[in-house]
Amino acid sequence: MTSATFCPDCTLCPRLASFLARTVHENPDYHCKPVAPFGDASPKLLIVGLAPGMHGANRTGRPFTGDYAGILLYDSLHALGLSSAPTSVDRSDGLQLRGVRITNAVKCLPPENKPLPAEIRTCNQYLAAELAELKSVKSVLALGTVAHDATLVASGLRRSAAKFGHANEHELPGRCEPDEHKREDAHDPAAVLVGDRALQHRVGEPGHERSEEARCERSDERVRRLKRQREEHDRESVEDRRAGVEAADVARVAEAHQPERADKRSDTHGGEQQ
Repeated sequence: MTSATFCPDCTLCPRLASFLARTVHENPDYHCKPVAPFGDASPKLLIVGLAPGMHGANRTGRPFTGDYAGILLYDSLHALGLSSAPTSVDRSDGLQLRGVRITNAVKCLPPENKPLPAEIRTCNQYLAAELAELKSVKSVLALGTVAHDATLVASGLRRSAAKFGHANEHELPGRCEPDEHKREDAHDPAAVLVGDRALQHRVGEPGHERSEEARCERSDERVRRLKRQREEHDRESVEDRRAGVEAADVARVAEAHQPERADKRSDTHGGEQQ
């Protein structure tokens, strides 16, 4: 990859650079720099996200790594044989991608996860250079509208050229190898832009529809399971607090009546002695 595809010390967006400076002051062990693309150097699939998350990629320095955002993504890639592990925890965890590369439309953490239009345009030069250099890419998976529109612009198209939608597919301008036009099986356009949830359709084996449906069901079930666990934990916490309050109330009532019981015992013993 050439330096034009990524700049590890980029400060072209003053607002983002200032926000990263404040964030690293508050979290000195965080990455807090532009987050580089991650994955195969010659991928068939390029996945484009929005931007690094505060406690995920911005912390670990790897896209979709270290927070909830990457759970479904890496689990899906692993289920398709495109990732060496189902979870992405840290840059040093040894995870490898096969035939896949992950990048972001905006390389730096934006406040409230909302980059400004000017920041998206400024960072688009890196995505454009990356798309131009990755001749092997046959599919671009856009995770959201911003990523979808950024990919269109980086491909030399207007944002209105294609509408984002889950599993929607749009052809991108071809980027043929120098001698590729001589091959009989050469195809132009060379890549297809797809909306999220279309992963298996482009890189899976025959029968991908059933596999994708099953994978989505597994992923949805995992989300539901995590949600149930959180709800149970919250419910148990509430019950524990309520039980603690009730126990404290009982203790206070018991303590309040303790002198009265002591007086009654004294009266009883006194009567027996008489």
